[in-house]
Amino acid sequence: MLPKFLISVSWERPNEREAAIKLMYDWAPIDIDQALPMLSGLFSLNGVINHMRVVQNATEEIIKRFKEIRNHAVKSLSRVKEDKFDLYML
Repeated sequence: MLPKFLISVSWERPNEREAAIKLMYDWAPIDIDQALPMLSGLFSLNGVINHMRVVQNATEEIIKRFKEIRNHAVKSLSRVKEDKFDLYML
């Protein structure tokens, strides 16, 4: 699963970080179950829930990559039919 892979990345290492982002874009299309964790506090840019982040002291480059992860999740969700969201909204 893509979120588990992204959580396992050592974001402080530039080579690993770049390879992970490339692989994310090459990954098969993701569904709701995979997109939602990518929008959670794990990849958050919000200082209020900073304690949940995969990386505690994120550099500007890491924050940029987290934005890419979140944007990728949003784009994936935009392709989902609305009726599929009903199961998650309850």
